[in-house]
Amino acid sequence: MPGSGFTDAHAEPESQGQLLVDHIGRLRQIPGMRDAVIIFIPESNLAFEGIHQANLLRKAYHEQIDPPQNTIMDDRSSHRIVLMKEDDNRIGVRTNADLKKGMKLALEEMFKARRVRIHSRFMVVHEGSNREEILQQLRDELDNYSAIYTPSKNLYEGPKVRFSGKLGFGYDDLVICLQLNLIMKRRFFQASDRYGKWH
Repeated sequence: MPGSGFTDAHAEPESQGQLLVDHIGRLRQIPGMRDAVIIFIPESNLAFEGIHQANLLRKAYHEQIDPPQNTIMDDRSSHRIVLMKEDDNRIGVRTNADLKKGMKLALEEMFKARRVRIHSRFMVVHEGSNREEILQQLRDELDNYSAIYTPSKNLYEGPKVRFSGKLGFGYDDLVICLQLNLIMKRRFFQASDRYGKWH
């Protein structure tokens, strides 16, 4: 599973759409990637980040589409960007406790098998950030990301568990991105009824 780059997860909202476009543009410059299908997998929780990010990307590309479509762009467009959705057609992916547990275990297996690599042309698009800083941030997030257990108030229930890297006011955006890339890649190819035309 090669890691090819990150945008700045903490950029100002009005610049995030252009950051995504710039990131995709840089990906297209990597040999063999010019005509690749881009799979857009926004995280979608209570703040509706997935919808917001998809709208920013649509606006940045100046494209208008109907919400039920799976593609960010029309099939005739050269952008070739596919939007992943939940089964109820909600944009993005809900990262609940069960999914986070599965993502964490899947990434651990990839590390154990030595199947995680940083692409030789790993890139950082946002001005003011560089490769070394972002990779160190990723290492820090991987070190901090863990299962957090909270005792249940009910004697007959086990402790509640959640997965996070935000202890001590840290971030876990990059490690979540890495894990989503892994587990949603599998879902993308398994859901041939929804995404088969892009396989």
